[in-house]
Amino acid sequence: MYTSEQKRQFSQILGNIAESLDIPESKYEEAVSRYETIGKWLDANDSKLHVYKPTIYAQGSFRLGTMVRPVNDSDEYDIDLVCYLEIDKDNISQTELKDMVGDRLKEHEAYRKMLDEGRRCWTITYANEFHMDILPAIPAYETTNESILITDKKLRNSIMSSKKRSILLLKEALFLQFRLETVKKHPENPVNPVKF
Repeated sequence: MYTSEQKRQFSQILGNIAESLDIPESKYEEAVSRYETIGKWLDANDSKLHVYKPTIYAQGSFRLGTMVRPVNDSDEYDIDLVCYLEIDKDNISQTELKDMVGDRLKEHEAYRKMLDEGRRCWTITYANEFHMDILPAIPAYETTNESILITDKKLRNSIMSSKKRSILLLKEALFLQFRLETVKKHPENPVNPVKF
């Protein structure tokens, strides 16, 4: 059995390890600022995308808050974003959708120099910091679970993704698990619900 002091030390060590793996707050804020700036560029009044109400939102580990530092200094943070446009799938092809987003990004002098095309997305690389994968998407109106259709150069049809909804469900499940464990350990001090 461990003493209270040993438990405290273990907890401190684990906390230090977790902190060393986590994205620093300043880097997180910088990433959010940059992707919001990209979103504003895509939705500017002079943008051909403006009529489709582009929305940029994070997905993957960045959205979940589980992003970790790169293993070494030559690696970058990988930030996955969705560029959601209000376009009916019957009015646009995958190629047209991807090209529309890419063409608008290329109109920005700085983005054009940092831009690469991938199989499903456009990547803007901020040297030695992070890169942002921007995945064009449209609504999958035939579903009711907030699914989206995403592009893929190798496939004829769009891919349906419900990551937006999945992430919300995962966060809710993780919070409920945390809450149950906390109540079991400390029934005298229950956890208040948190809104997502």
